[in-house]
Amino acid sequence: VIIMLLASGSDSILTTIKSRTQYIAMSRFDTALLSRYLVDNDAEARRLSMADPETFNALLVSADGRIGKAKELLNPKTRTENEEKRAEITALIEALGAHVPYTVLYEAIAGLPQKRPEFQESLEVFISALADLILSKKTTAFTPVFFTDTAVAARLAEEIPLQRLVKIYDLVAKTHSECTKNVNVTLAAANLAAGIKLT
Repeated sequence: VIIMLLASGSDSILTTIKSRTQYIAMSRFDTALLSRYLVDNDAEARRLSMADPETFNALLVSADGRIGKAKELLNPKTRTENEEKRAEITALIEALGAHVPYTVLYEAIAGLPQKRPEFQESLEVFISALADLILSKKTTAFTPVFFTDTAVAARLAEEIPLQRLVKIYDLVAKTHSECTKNVNVTLAAANLAAGIKLT
């Protein structure tokens, strides 16, 4: 009998179990390899890559190197939900500008899902987008984890100072961590909006 334990990270497995297993690290596919695999093996992926390359590229970035996630996103319903989530986060990024009224920022954060797991997932996507913005301040040679184009990340990051972006990144990461401790999501969102405005 062979038992295989799959986890997104070894930290989620108890030490007593880890010490009795053979550890095999799995790496994620890079975007080019993932794209080639999908186009070669899935008719919908092939169609989408030719009919709507921008949506296909967004799907690849959202899949984060995971074939299973990419196949999920090929489903029109799941893809639409993913596009809506990406649009929410892009609107949130645009609300970070210094001259944007606080009400716009608050509404963008309050518009995130109110159920804890979905709220945490949105914060994870927000963190990915912020990481792209921070990297775009330093170099043009990076592989984005949220944006499909480094030029878009650079344009959005233009009016936000690097120091402010790093502070916002830390605030969002802290909020995400607090959500694992059964914090009230509405209160967490309000605190996050206030914290970002004060940066």
